[in-house]
Amino acid sequence: MRRAMINEVLGSLGGDLWCSAKMVALWPWPAVVVGKHRQRFTWDDYRVFTRLLKPGDFLLCRADQFLPQNRAIPGAFKHLAVYTGPCQVGGRDAATGFILKARPMRDETVPWSRTVTHAIKEGVVVQDLGEVLFHYDYVCAVRATENDTKRRGIVAAALDAVGMAYNFAFRPTSQPQFYCTELGLHCMNAVGLTGPQKTRIMTAWWGGTSMVPLADAFVKTLPMVCCSTACSAPAFMRQGRDDEVRQKIVRARDACMAELSGDPLRGEEHDGRISGSRGTPSSQVYSGGR
Repeated sequence: MRRAMINEVLGSLGGDLWCSAKMVALWPWPAVVVGKHRQRFTWDDYRVFTRLLKPGDFLLCRADQFLPQNRAIPGAFKHLAVYTGPCQVGGRDAATGFILKARPMRDETVPWSRTVTHAIKEGVVVQDLGEVLFHYDYVCAVRATENDTKRRGIVAAALDAVGMAYNFAFRPTSQPQFYCTELGLHCMNAVGLTGPQKTRIMTAWWGGTSMVPLADAFVKTLPMVCCSTACSAPAFMRQGRDDEVRQKIVRARDACMAELSGDPLRGEEHDGRISGSRGTPSSQVYSGGR
């Protein structure tokens, strides 16, 4: 219990300490911000993702500014989120902007047709797809199954976990709790799918270790649907240190370029941000770590 409490405090500090080549934000966010972070996820990327994603897909993400997590977690990608697609919702939380009372729907014309469910330091929450994607620099999507029934089961398992606490202990607990990749593994197990292998890594600042499924393990195990343009940058490709991950990124990037061919909006200049629920950049609406 004490270990989880300390991890929660340190995790909150790490989640709110932003640092990149051109920007520093000192905790508590947004008390002091110096410079401007260069956003790498683009509107071209967003259009490709909205065309190719299916409910039940997993999003694997990495943000340059989360320096502590990027150093501590092995692999190219650091976070997992579940694309839960069209949902009937009960509005937004006034304080956090998180989507409330989300339940799955099959009609993709409903207002909240692109939702994402993931475990962050506030717990398991639901957000709009754009709020999540534009919070990160490098994103890819993988597909656990093409079976429609199982994909709906993954969505249901993710939404049923909404409101549960974040698992700062990174090990089985007496009460249902999830860290990000643990939620993905839970969703796969819920529909009878075998998840990726776990890896022993340091999960406590003082050297404690746990067996966890890394985000890169989902990339290596499952077929990649699409990835953002920045994923093919040489500097990022070197982060994975895994040829299988690199090859999947190259193939997915080729598929994305083909999807964009002939798009009249391709290549538009944007500042890389999307407005959130209160008209502010999503990087401010989103308050969670990783």
